[in-house]
Amino acid sequence: MKKSRAFTLLEILIAASLFSLVLVSVYSAFRVGILSYQRVDSASAVYRSARILFNRLENDLKNTFSYAKDDARFSGAVSTLEFFSVVDFFEKGKRSPDVCRIKYILQDKGLERVVFRGAEAFKKDEEALPVKVLFPVDEVSFQYAVSLLDADLPYEWVNLWPQDNNHKNILPLALKIKLKIKEKEKDAQVGQSIELERIVPLY
Repeated sequence: MKKSRAFTLLEILIAASLFSLVLVSVYSAFRVGILSYQRVDSASAVYRSARILFNRLENDLKNTFSYAKDDARFSGAVSTLEFFSVVDFFEKGKRSPDVCRIKYILQDKGLERVVFRGAEAFKKDEEALPVKVLFPVDEVSFQYAVSLLDADLPYEWVNLWPQDNNHKNILPLALKIKLKIKEKEKDAQVGQSIELERIVPLY
C-alpha cells in the first residue's frame, strides 16, 4: 500500500510564511528603487531649471552697457535687477538683435524676467508693453562687486547698486547670483531646498 504524500497544514503555513517574506522583501526593494528614482528626477529638474535661469541671466548681462556717461542705468537690490542690454530675437528664422531694458523681479511664484524691447525700453513701465517670463525659484539674491582702492582687497560684495553717485555712471565689476529652489516630491510635497550660486563678470 502506497503512503500518502500530501502536505500537512504546518508545512503549508511555513511555505506561505516564507513566500510572504519573499514578496515583502521584493516589494520593499522595488519601492526604495522607485523613491530613489523620484528623488533623483526631482533634483535633476531643479538643476535644469537653475541652469536655464543662470544661462539666461549670463547672456543678458554679457551684453549690458552703460546707457550714458553720467548714468549707466544699471540698478539693483537683493531681489531686483534692471539694466540695458542687447538681446537676440529670432523672427522668421533670422536673428534680430535689439536694444532692450531688462528687469528681474522676485515675485510670489518665482523670478520674473521683464523685457522692454526697442522703443518700449525708453518708456515708463506703465506705458510700455513688456515681454514676461517666469522662472520657478523660491528665493534669489543679487550681490554686486564694487572696486576698492585697497591692493589687498580689490573688490567687495554689496547688496545695492549704485552705492552712491560715484557709482551711478559705471557698472559693477561682477554680479553674484544665489538661488534657492525647493524640490517637488510626490503628491505635491515639498522636499529639501537646493542652493546654487554663480558669478558673472561684467568686464
